[in-house]
Amino acid sequence: MNEKTLPVVSPAHDSRINKHAHRSSRLIVVCIVIQVAILVYRLTGPPKSFSRILPAQSEPDFSHLADHCAHVSPITASSFLDRQQSLAQTLHALNISAYVAEPGPSAGYFANLSSSQWGLSERPLLLIVSPKADAEDNIRAQVSILTPAFEVTRAKLLSIPTPSDIEYVSWPEDVDPFSTAVSAISSLSGNTIVVDGMVRSFISDGLKKAAPNSRIALAPVEIRRLRERKSEQELEIMKCVNEVRRILVCHGLFMIVCDKVTVLAIRAVRENMYIGMRESEARRMIVGALGAAGLRDPSALTLFGENAALPHGSGTDRILGPHDFVLIDCDGSLHGYQSDVTRTFALPGSSIHAAHLRLWHLVHSAQANALRAARNGTMTADVDRAARDTFAAQSYAQYFTHRLGHGIGLEVHESPYLRGGSDDLILTGHTFSDEPGIYIEGQVGVRLEDCFYVHEDGNAVLLTAGNVLFNNQYSGPTPYLIENRGKEILTSVESLSRSSQSVCTLAVGLPSPAPSMPSPEEATTSDAPAPVPAAATDFRSLGLIDPLLEALEQLNFKHPTDIQVEALPHALQGRDIIGVASTGSGKTAAFALPILQKLWEEPKGLFACVLAPTRELAYQISQQFEGLGSAMGVRCVTIVGGLDMMAQSVALAKRPHIVVATPGRLIDHLENTKGFSLRGLKFLVLDEADRLLDMDFGPIIDKILKIIPKERTTYLFSATMTTKVAKLQRASLSNPVRVEVSEKYSTVSTLLQYYLFIPLVQKDVHLIYLANTLAQNSIIIFTRTVHDAQRLSIILRTLGFPAVPLHGQLSQSARLGALGKFKSGGRKILVATDVASRGLDIPHVDVVINYDIPTHSKDYIHRVGRTARAGRSGKSVTLVTQYDVELIQRIETTIGKKMELWPTDAEEIALLRERVDEASRVAINELKEQAGMKKSVHGRKRRKEEGGGDDRDRDDDTVEAGMPSRKKRPKMRR
Repeated sequence: MNEKTLPVVSPAHDSRINKHAHRSSRLIVVCIVIQVAILVYRLTGPPKSFSRILPAQSEPDFSHLADHCAHVSPITASSFLDRQQSLAQTLHALNISAYVAEPGPSAGYFANLSSSQWGLSERPLLLIVSPKADAEDNIRAQVSILTPAFEVTRAKLLSIPTPSDIEYVSWPEDVDPFSTAVSAISSLSGNTIVVDGMVRSFISDGLKKAAPNSRIALAPVEIRRLRERKSEQELEIMKCVNEVRRILVCHGLFMIVCDKVTVLAIRAVRENMYIGMRESEARRMIVGALGAAGLRDPSALTLFGENAALPHGSGTDRILGPHDFVLIDCDGSLHGYQSDVTRTFALPGSSIHAAHLRLWHLVHSAQANALRAARNGTMTADVDRAARDTFAAQSYAQYFTHRLGHGIGLEVHESPYLRGGSDDLILTGHTFSDEPGIYIEGQVGVRLEDCFYVHEDGNAVLLTAGNVLFNNQYSGPTPYLIENRGKEILTSVESLSRSSQSVCTLAVGLPSPAPSMPSPEEATTSDAPAPVPAAATDFRSLGLIDPLLEALEQLNFKHPTDIQVEALPHALQGRDIIGVASTGSGKTAAFALPILQKLWEEPKGLFACVLAPTRELAYQISQQFEGLGSAMGVRCVTIVGGLDMMAQSVALAKRPHIVVATPGRLIDHLENTKGFSLRGLKFLVLDEADRLLDMDFGPIIDKILKIIPKERTTYLFSATMTTKVAKLQRASLSNPVRVEVSEKYSTVSTLLQYYLFIPLVQKDVHLIYLANTLAQNSIIIFTRTVHDAQRLSIILRTLGFPAVPLHGQLSQSARLGALGKFKSGGRKILVATDVASRGLDIPHVDVVINYDIPTHSKDYIHRVGRTARAGRSGKSVTLVTQYDVELIQRIETTIGKKMELWPTDAEEIALLRERVDEASRVAINELKEQAGMKKSVHGRKRRKEEGGGDDRDRDDDTVEAGMPSRKKRPKMRR
């Protein structure tokens, strides 16, 4: 039997096998060590010291924070009922039939109906709140829920507090839901439905289609303010949720002084932070701590070093270096109310560049200055400017690239916003974030953010614990650790700052401070010195010719006004002028005199064109040109709407020297009058230029500017001039000189300004009380609408007051007649819309009464400018209802003055009430009769005579936004 024999292995071969086995064993050990190191790195991050590897550390325990806000209760049912009642009363006062909202912040505010309780889909579920009068005529809130029919049961499970049974209005899938919604509104007498600003567009469109005869509009500011201004209960929730976040930051990274945090907890979390950790690790720890504290939907943005120069990060997961700042921006919610806090800080042991530390303190100063500026009645833009001015003073304004802050409440970002260009007003109960920052890309980013609210005393109070404002001294965080109450953290800012000085400042490479740039208000459009004489005490010293001096003497113009002294030397040199001066300061003569002097040197037809926003102002300017040019034989023609175009065409064919026109009628003649052209025009004047350059007149002004020659001299004059470059460029100015002899928005010192705070329902009787008290004075009463102007004039005449109305729906002859009667003293009271607010020089107006407060502050300035003109004294009284408080505060902020309260006699007002009510009924009946007459067979002839709608002139009382368009009349069948 053959046996197989094994091969004989030589000793040398055996040695090679052992060597390979040893090498394999060592390779396996090395692989195991590498895998262990990778595992440790993933669990713990990079080592605290690069010379050793520390074992993985467990996640910190934040369970002790769970009780911090346990004592804070959610919004109570009674609070929701109060909110619904306030909404219903506001809707009733504004004559609005219903308020409509989808599940979201606003529906959550009024009815505890948030989007988390009912997700939005293509099938609308709507909250509808309508004002409803009960048996005693008290206004109550009627709450309805529009729901898909198959979702009725689920909708009824929603926890919606209401004072009465909710009306669930269901719509089947084969029925238009919006028609169903409109039918659920008990009364459309107000003919207006308002929708929440966050309602999706297809819902607004559907309501418009379902209610074609009703006005569908966004909720007005009066309704938005109900949610923007926070109650005490809301503020308590927001204080707690922001304090939680401050405590979490203390525990996790920042470690500033905080209440209810033990030194051991701070130390335990502090030991988990180290140089070399990643952004994602810090973010995970903060989010976990926020969740442990009971906050819903916690989130955080963590940025290290130069990543913070991009406000929302770079998308990388940077490792924290020894010279890096840490920026953490985190938020969460408690009972639906949000918080938002950002910190930029350094860990112990960091070596922060001295230049970076200076930037941190600069940002902190900007935050403090903004907080001081945020007071009740302040414009949001002014608060934003306070922070920007801080940066500008150190030439770092260009690195603050976002708005200062935002409103906060049921949304992290909600209106109003702290930003430039905004005219929103800060009121008590408003809550904001204050978050200035400097962002130098590739180098460093610093941002600090705290939320605050406006206290009843008008001051800003921080929601975050530990930061307060005492006597305008702001006590806030520092970039390093500060001493804790337990005295466990002993590192001082000063010592760390001194140690950081060892870092070479020049090596930081920060950009050099940019040269300071003047603001648009300070910048001039020319470097040429103003050629104003040193002592211009009379017109002769200004260089005017004898014919003009003779006319000025005949008109009893003895001394030039400030605007004339400043503007005339430039104008006589042929420069374009932007003139800003208070009302009644002689602006018309300031542009008329240089035009007439140039006309004397170069006489020709169609020499100058003056544009005015209203017909009455155009006639007044024409009269001034004729008076100043009386010794020269100047020919002037007025071209306005409401008068026969054929007669105007004949006047234009005679080539007058000066054309004074409203924009709409002028473009009509330029397009339709054969032979009329302004190609040889030498001067263009825009009086009340801010109004002519706004978006309403814009398209027509653009057309005119394209037709007239570019080589011309242009003057822009107004009491409230715009500084927006785009608007000034539209006027095609060439090397203009800005002449400003008053503040941008100001009233004259001789004007005494008063207000009268009254309920809305008592406006008429208080107006009559004022008219009776001021019976011997010449009075202009301004209203917002034509209807009120006509109604009040009837009431006044019924009660024996000599009143006459002036508004855009009167025929042109009636308008001029009314103005003539008032100027001559035949009527003591002129009841007018804003067609009489600008430019009109009516002598000896003693008192201006604002029956309705104008929406824009500059319109108030123009209104009260009808009195206290040319150095005379005057009074203004503004009627303020409970819905006008914000407007009056905005006006006071703009003019920089506080109005005084007008004294009243309650007994006398009570005696007048019955007579005023009777006069109101007479006025209503008379207006109904007038409306019936307009519908007669002579209606078309009457409209043609009135001429108010076919010339594209704007009347401020008939058009709120946009120019009236020329409507084509349907052809009649033969």
